[in-house]
Amino acid sequence: MKEGVNIPVKIIRKNLVDDQEKEKYSRPEKVGRACLFLIAFLTPFFFLPLTISPVFFDKHILIIILSLLSFFAYLIKVFQTKKIIYPHSSFSFFLLILLTIVVLSFLFSPYKFNFYKQITYPDSFINFLVYGLIFFLSSVFLEKKDIKTLLKFSLVGIFIACFFGFLQIIGRFVIPFGFTKQRTFQPVGPLFAWGVFSALGLFLLPVIDFKNGKGWSQKFFQQAKRAIWLFLLIFFSLNVIIFNSLFLWLILAISLIFIAAYHFVFFTQSKRTICLLICSAIALLFLLIGRYLFFLPPLPPELNLTFSSTASIVKSTLTNWRYLLLGSGPGTFEYDFLKFKPLGLNQTNFWSFRFYQGANSFLTFLADLGILGFLSLIILLILFFKSIFEEEDEKISLLISPSFFLVVCLFFFPFFFSQGVFLSLFLGVLTSSNKRKEINLQFFSENLANLSRTSSKEKMKVFSLFLFFVLLTFLNLAAICFFLKGYLAAFYYQEGLKKLRENNFTQANNFLSRAVVLDGSTDFYKRDLSQVLLQDGLQDLTAKDSQKNKEKQNLGLRKVSLAISVAKNLADFHSFEPLNWENLGDIYQRIIPFSQGAENFARNSYQKAIEMDPKNPRLPLNIAVTLVNSADKDKALGIQENWREKLELAKKFVDKSLKLKSNYQDALFLSQQISLRLKEKSPIKKKEGQKEEQKEEEKLKEEDQNKSEGKEKNSSEKNLEEKSEENLNKPKI
Repeated sequence: MKEGVNIPVKIIRKNLVDDQEKEKYSRPEKVGRACLFLIAFLTPFFFLPLTISPVFFDKHILIIILSLLSFFAYLIKVFQTKKIIYPHSSFSFFLLILLTIVVLSFLFSPYKFNFYKQITYPDSFINFLVYGLIFFLSSVFLEKKDIKTLLKFSLVGIFIACFFGFLQIIGRFVIPFGFTKQRTFQPVGPLFAWGVFSALGLFLLPVIDFKNGKGWSQKFFQQAKRAIWLFLLIFFSLNVIIFNSLFLWLILAISLIFIAAYHFVFFTQSKRTICLLICSAIALLFLLIGRYLFFLPPLPPELNLTFSSTASIVKSTLTNWRYLLLGSGPGTFEYDFLKFKPLGLNQTNFWSFRFYQGANSFLTFLADLGILGFLSLIILLILFFKSIFEEEDEKISLLISPSFFLVVCLFFFPFFFSQGVFLSLFLGVLTSSNKRKEINLQFFSENLANLSRTSSKEKMKVFSLFLFFVLLTFLNLAAICFFLKGYLAAFYYQEGLKKLRENNFTQANNFLSRAVVLDGSTDFYKRDLSQVLLQDGLQDLTAKDSQKNKEKQNLGLRKVSLAISVAKNLADFHSFEPLNWENLGDIYQRIIPFSQGAENFARNSYQKAIEMDPKNPRLPLNIAVTLVNSADKDKALGIQENWREKLELAKKFVDKSLKLKSNYQDALFLSQQISLRLKEKSPIKKKEGQKEEQKEEEKLKEEDQNKSEGKEKNSSEKNLEEKSEENLNKPKI
């Protein structure tokens, strides 16, 4: 009887526990958690072929939208539970200080907001806010028991990215898009990110446990897990060997030694410690012999600045007192590079390449955020190590290994977006999951119910809190719409480029105009639109029937003037971007045959570009080309007296270009052309010479005529004399 009573009681209790577990998370919490797990899964490999930047732009937009949806779920949860939950730890406090410094650096930066670059650059203002938001959401939505689930989603996503990356490396292009048919394409992002994430996969393997599975096939599940673990171990190890970076081998050795020491101190697991030390020894061995592994398939070349070049650029940037404390601004290393890049780079084939990251992450952050931002990062690093030694949970140890590895990568590799996302996810759970505080807003609903009995201060509190959360909700929804609008603009821009390749200027103009209307802050949308308008207008002006058809000629002039207007507005708004001034100068240069004074406008625009990019040899060469074109126009008209002076000034600008790049073929060719032109006479002198030659020819003709007339007279006189003599000698009849 007792057994008959006890069994159903146990079943009922078990069912009650299961029901409590199922009902533990509300719908907003489920949505918020699902978005975070999707971020961990999709970040490594997601891309779409709908924009000009299918990996960077599409991936960033997706992660931003998922983060905002998760935050929207958090706000709904606050309204439902009447509780504000937030992480309360020293790490989260200094992270908030860092984000404040990022905001101040952005506000005081001389480089204005640029939508596209702010999304695609991993160290930009928007992405720093995204990292902070992901950290906050993972700290309030995820707990210790979610660590394995989070790491499993991450492991699957990283495996998919590395698998397709491996196929790209060996030349097996299975992704059915044209832009993927090259070995440099990687779904994860840069090529070095593929190597880093392959090594990260090794640190996620401990999440696969070998405990018995459920059901009748317990042994089968156990063996299957072992097989999967072994396959992933071989696959990720093979990727790391193929990547064969000395820096990566060093990072692996440092990380494995640290994790071995951590397990030895906290868990006294001698077997695992010995295995980790053996793995670190293998990494050190490859560090020594890696350069001699000639049998490995060669990787596509990847450009990165050296440590010394990056340090020189950072030093030159921070010598300006304006940038010392807050830096030049988040995501602005590219413009620091343009101003202070080493001249030796101009002598290579990559002289026109623009680096938006330094040799490693910390040097880039130092230039972007200044001393205050750099010190905040160092403090966060110290607090991270401190949090490691505060935890002795085995689940936490699963998260410590990949987090430590990603942090060490900051010292040796440039920063990339996926790395920032995973660091935010992992550190949010690691440093704040058990250090939360909540503000109880239960009085919020009580005061609303008894609003007539409350004091004015209480009413103000209720009113302020209500407005604050409503405002946050609307701002969140507005941000989602804003980024979706930007994505639609990128789609229209891509369609416009397709039409441009087909020489369909009308359709290209329509799509590019839509992109500019939706997103007017992205500079190259307007640059390309101005070039399309210019090309279309010049076609109308140079058509065979343009002289007869005045309507077509006026239409061409309107298109050219609109192109100038678009380019000028862009250059004024984004005056820090040298490409905008160069674009304006190119437009003025091309209309020199049709417009008086276009030469001066072109020269002024190129000079503005030189101020932003002083070591670019193409810019002084463009001024030289402008002067030569103007001189040729004067020569054809024959009305300009300073024809030779323009050519001599053009020669000086060509010499400036050759000083920056001595092997610049375009400049050498133009220098020869100018020398040939200088050997010719000026048009006015030519005309004077031609007049003198004509006078000399006329004189010679007159002399010849006179001589011929004299000869004729002499011959006639001789004939008369001869005739007279003959007449005298004739006999008379």
